[in-house]
Amino acid sequence: MAHFLLKLVLAAGTAGALLVASQYPAMAAPAAPLSSCSPGANGDNVHISSTAPQTASGHGWWSRGNCTAAKATVEIVLQEYFSDGSWRSRGQGGQATVYPGGGSSNWANARAVCQTKTVTGWRSVVHVYPVGQSGSASHTTPTVNIACRVP
Repeated sequence: MAHFLLKLVLAAGTAGALLVASQYPAMAAPAAPLSSCSPGANGDNVHISSTAPQTASGHGWWSRGNCTAAKATVEIVLQEYFSDGSWRSRGQGGQATVYPGGGSSNWANARAVCQTKTVTGWRSVVHVYPVGQSGSASHTTPTVNIACRVP
């Protein structure tokens, strides 16, 4: 009789566990940590755009480095040099999620409309973030003097 009661208790416990489990669906396993990589960041020198109105323009792009990501988010901002020795972000920064390598379909563009044609120092700062991987890169382009000031 004791043997029969033990089987009955075990059967009831299993059924109860199944009922409780059916109320709580299985949770997804935690996401795997992002793999780390080292992309490259690059940009061209700030220049006067070929399209009107007269604007300072710069382009930023990325290179794969050891990343396996197909795309990266590229951000670019233009900076104007001021006589107090500071660099100030100017105009409309750009952001794009693009394939590596550059070219007009694979870069982010930033522009600042020129208010005067006073020769001024400019540079751009490019940041790169691979999609689906951890890691980033930054690049500051060399200073160039162009006939464009944004007061």
